[in-house]
Amino acid sequence: MNGLNISIFNSLYTVADFVYNLAILSIPIAVSIYSGYEVALNNRSLTQKLSEVETLSIEKQTILADQNETLERQVTERTAALKASQAQLIQSEKLASLVNSPLVSPTRSKTP
Repeated sequence: MNGLNISIFNSLYTVADFVYNLAILSIPIAVSIYSGYEVALNNRSLTQKLSEVETLSIEKQTILADQNETLERQVTERTAALKASQAQLIQSEKLASLVNSPLVSPTRSKTP
């Protein structure tokens, strides 16, 4: 009977040892699994946010291109208007100088 008790004791010791080792290892394994899960969630969230940022970037580039075209058109229109005003001003100055010319002005001519 003594041999049977030792055999049962060794068997219980082995089971107890297994349960103890399992308990010791379960905490790091659980932390590793949880950490992996958190990393996967963060990865999924960051991937989604990256996609949103890329979409917004494309939209902003489109808006900027449209605004750039509008500004270029406005610059062209205003430049043409300024050139027309400048030409009109030059023409007015030429006419004014002709009117004030001593050859044309009757008040400035000397009669003998």
